[in-house]
Amino acid sequence: MTYNKGGDFVAIMKKKIYLSTLILTFIYIILSLSITVINISVNKGLLSGGMPGAKTMALMLSGIISSFMLIVAIMITVCSNANDWKASIGCQVFHLVQMLVGFVSTKSIRSLPGVLVIISGMCITILIRNYIMRLREDEVNLGKKAYTDLLTGLPNKRALQKKLNYLEAGNREFYLILLDINNFKEINDVFGHEKGDEILVFIADKWTALKTSENYQLYRIGGDRFAIIAETTNEIEAENLCGEAIVTLITEKNSLDAVISTSAGCVFYPKNTENISELLTYADTAMYKAKIAGKNQYRKFDSSMLTQIESQNNLSQEIKTALSKNKFHLVYQPVYYLGSHNLKGFEVLLRMEDAEGINISPEKFIKVAEKSSLIYEIDMWVIEHAIQETLPLFKEDADFSLTINISGKHITTPGFGDKIINLLNRYPSFPKEKLVFDVTESSYVQDIETAKKALDKLKFIGCKIALDDFGTGYSSLKYLAKFPIDYLKIDKAFIDKMNEDDFFVRMIITLGHLFGFGIIAEGVERQDQISALNHFSCEFVQGFIWGYPIPVSGIKELLSSQEIERIDTFF
Repeated sequence: MTYNKGGDFVAIMKKKIYLSTLILTFIYIILSLSITVINISVNKGLLSGGMPGAKTMALMLSGIISSFMLIVAIMITVCSNANDWKASIGCQVFHLVQMLVGFVSTKSIRSLPGVLVIISGMCITILIRNYIMRLREDEVNLGKKAYTDLLTGLPNKRALQKKLNYLEAGNREFYLILLDINNFKEINDVFGHEKGDEILVFIADKWTALKTSENYQLYRIGGDRFAIIAETTNEIEAENLCGEAIVTLITEKNSLDAVISTSAGCVFYPKNTENISELLTYADTAMYKAKIAGKNQYRKFDSSMLTQIESQNNLSQEIKTALSKNKFHLVYQPVYYLGSHNLKGFEVLLRMEDAEGINISPEKFIKVAEKSSLIYEIDMWVIEHAIQETLPLFKEDADFSLTINISGKHITTPGFGDKIINLLNRYPSFPKEKLVFDVTESSYVQDIETAKKALDKLKFIGCKIALDDFGTGYSSLKYLAKFPIDYLKIDKAFIDKMNEDDFFVRMIITLGHLFGFGIIAEGVERQDQISALNHFSCEFVQGFIWGYPIPVSGIKELLSSQEIERIDTFF
């Protein structure tokens, strides 16, 4: 229905333009004939015996009509969007011929100004036509850019959505294949973003070469993600296409000699869903199943995967409810000075319960929230409530740091730093220098400049920055010097393996000290880990061995039982 309405609209507009051009052309001809009649009357002396000045008035009227004709001629070109510019030129040529015939027959130079006006009008018409045509070309080029990925030259996500809508309107059957490059971030981190772009172009070329018919179209829909629309009902053909896309990357040599692989998810319309808006979600779910299964393979969407989608949707709704009705709550895990066992501060941890009062794993609900804008609301909720809960303690001259985790997705959004500052300004008595914002390696690599600007703003007002899970990502060491980092946090995975191999822990501590960072070991649970970390000169620890997460009501009691060392001792 949408496309029929669109076609009717275009037809109506074309009809109106044609009718407008026809009317303007008719007006032009009538005016032209009017001037001819006036000129004949003047030349034959038909007006000489009448009212005084009639001849002069007739000539003035002729000039006015000529000027109006010029406007009409230009309007014909403009109203038709330069499509009927030849009609405008034709009308002016018709008038020019009339003027020249009059000039030849009467030998009067009174016609010459009119001739010059007509010639000028023709030149103006041609100039306007050329200008409109250039505008139309620019419009077409802009339209192409809007639907084209500038790096690879492939159609982009907007073009994909347009194609999906078109296929839906035509009740066409097709397969949508979503492809994601495995561990592409490693390529960007190791070789740089320019080389990463070269690989993306390489991948686009290789997958485009798989095209065997007009029923196949490749799209780049963002980052290292591609999509294929295969207009076929043959399941084997679609599966072969997935397999070829995967095998091509493994077997084809690239400029970096890097190992490239992909995972793919495949969904069939309308068998798997008749809702176009669900197709990408279903393909994405199937693709992640392929990643979980070991990557470098594909999965077809099936009804059993709906349970996972439904579960995520339900959890997303629970998160919205928790935000609107304050169903979240905070706990605070102590962080200690390793050497003295004195309390340094607390890391703020978010907890959420379902409708039955059962705790939901933060890893589970945060992962769902990060797929939408809910994570932004969660971050701001945590920051504000942590400030509200601990502000009374700081007003009593309590001295401890407060570490708050920030989503990697959030920190790279424009205006993040200003949003945090505006929030803190609502609590002027809260000591900003006690705040430590905890970010992960992956958070700033996605958009280095945006992340750096945000962190610089937070540092400027006195906040500190901790780099979480250091060593688990692939970021370059240059980022450690470039970003305003105060602490490195060693991931629990390295702490757990210290008995087998303590090389990475020693390396991180040594590296951190070279940059002047404080080192925080996470997830410390055994005395032998405490001894080793103390030997390696690690400054701070947090973990169950010295303290479990506690509610805000337990902070005052813990503070009173500790001899607090000032936070800036290390610095």
